[in-house]
Amino acid sequence: MSAFFSVLTLSLALTASPAPEPAPTTLRVLTYNIWGIPIITPARAERVAAIGEALAEIEPDLVALQEVWMERDALALTRALERAGLPHVRSFATTFPGGSGLLVASRYPIEGAKFRKYSQGQIPHTPWHLDWIAGKGAAVVEVRTPAGPVHFSATHLQAGYGSDEYVPVQLSQMLEASAFLTRLPKRDDVPLILAGDLNADWDALPFRVLAARAGLSPTEDKCGIDAVLYRPGRRVDVRTLGVSKVFESPRDVDGEMIRLSDHGGVLVELALTPRERPVTMLSIAQDRWRAVVDESSVLILERLRRAEDDLVRHRVFSGTAFFLMIGAVVSRRRYDRLRRALGWTSVVLAVVAAWYLYLGVAYGPSEIASLTDLSAQLVSPP
Repeated sequence: MSAFFSVLTLSLALTASPAPEPAPTTLRVLTYNIWGIPIITPARAERVAAIGEALAEIEPDLVALQEVWMERDALALTRALERAGLPHVRSFATTFPGGSGLLVASRYPIEGAKFRKYSQGQIPHTPWHLDWIAGKGAAVVEVRTPAGPVHFSATHLQAGYGSDEYVPVQLSQMLEASAFLTRLPKRDDVPLILAGDLNADWDALPFRVLAARAGLSPTEDKCGIDAVLYRPGRRVDVRTLGVSKVFESPRDVDGEMIRLSDHGGVLVELALTPRERPVTMLSIAQDRWRAVVDESSVLILERLRRAEDDLVRHRVFSGTAFFLMIGAVVSRRRYDRLRRALGWTSVVLAVVAAWYLYLGVAYGPSEIASLTDLSAQLVSPP
C-alpha cells in the first residue's frame, strides 16, 4: 500500500510541475547606410561588391540597407544576400533620382510589402542639401519567422546637415512613419522591428516623437542615428540580447584600405519568445506622448513665427534686389567707364533677386503650410 501511495504522490507531483518555458527565437538584425551615392561616392561599385562579401561574414537574419540609390547596386546586393543565406529580398523604388534607396532582406520568407513615401522634404531650403531629390519613406514587410509573423520596417529620414533647420521636416516624417506603422494589420498581435538611418539620435526630439507615438523601444539606451527599435506583440515578447557596431574599420577594397561607407553598421541580436498568455497592449504611453507634444508645439510655434517674418523679409529683399538690378542695367548706358563693373553688379543682383524670390514665393509658403499641418498632426488622436 505504501508503494501505491508513493507512486500516486510522484504522479501528482509530475502532473503539477510547471510546463517548460517556450524556447526563444533569436534574430540578428542589421541596419546599414551603404553610401551608394552616384558620382559622389568614390569607387562605389567596388564598395558595393565588398559590402556584399562583408554581409555574409556577420550572418544576419534581417537586413535593412539605406542609400541603395542605383538599380544595378540593388541587383548586385541582392545576389550577394542570396549567397549569404538571405534569399528573400525587397527593393523599394531604387531608381535614381527620386527613389527611396531602401532594400530589405530576410533569411525567412517574406509575405507582403508596403511602402509609404514621406510628404515633406521635397522642397529644399538649400539646393545643395540633396535630400529633396530622394523619395524617402518607410517600408515594411511581414516575415514568417520560427516565432511567428514579424513586421520588419526600414526607413531613412531627412538629414540635418549640421543645423536645426530641418527638425520640423524630421518631426513630420517621424509622425508619418508612426501613423504608417500603427495602422498595420494585426498591429498588436505581431511584433514590429524598425531599422534604419533616422538622422536623429536617442536624445533628439524627432527620435522621441517616433518612439512615443509608435510605442517603440530602442535596443540600446543611447543609440546614434543608425538604430534598431522594436515593439513586442500580444503573443510574442521581444528583448535585446546584444548590440554591436560593424563595418567601422577600413577594409581592403581593390588593394586600398578604405571604409565601406561613411556610416558604420549596427547589428542587434533579439530574442523573440512566445507568451503563454496574450497580454493587453497599450497603443501609446500617454504621459510620454504628452511631454513630446508639448515640446514639439513650442518649437513649431517658434518656427512658424520665424517663417512668417522670413516670408515678408525675403519678398522685400527680392523686390529690392530686382529694382537695384534694373538700376544697374540702365546705368550701364550712361557710364561707359563703369560698364563692366555695373554688368557684373547686375548679374549678382539678379541671382540675389532670384534666390530671395524662391524663398519668398516657393519655400516660404510651403514651410508655413507644412508647419501648420504638423501642428494639426500633433494634436490629432494617436
